[in-house]
Amino acid sequence: MKYFDLSKNFSILYNAQKYVLFLFIIVLSIGLTEALILSPEDYKQSHSVRIMYVHVPAAWISIGIFSSIAFLSISIFVFKNKIFDYLNSNHDCDFEIGPLEQLTKENQLMVYHHQGDWACMDTYRDSVSLNNLWNKGQAFWKS
Repeated sequence: MKYFDLSKNFSILYNAQKYVLFLFIIVLSIGLTEALILSPEDYKQSHSVRIMYVHVPAAWISIGIFSSIAFLSISIFVFKNKIFDYLNSNHDCDFEIGPLEQLTKENQLMVYHHQGDWACMDTYRDSVSLNNLWNKGQAFWKS
């Protein structure tokens, strides 16, 4: 049994783009109709007050559309990975023992072996140590 059925995920995500476009057209049509036709005229400013009725809903519509696009893009990026094919429903299975070993056997897991010097700077002690090397002129990263 798989955790995710990718064919269903892709069909949902693929069709969601069509639904977002359809929803955008409907919401835009309703917003523009209400803002430009149904909104009352201001007795002093005439038709120019209607610009205010268009601006705020248009901003919210654009935020909604961009959020939907971002969600769909992230979803496609996540579910496009074939790592889900290597997962199973066995609760005793560790990620490092089962899937990573299989990926290594199939040459799908790659590692870069760095040949040069390296030092981390995660703690205050690391910072002091690297600054001491710099002050002594022994910084290996300085060419």
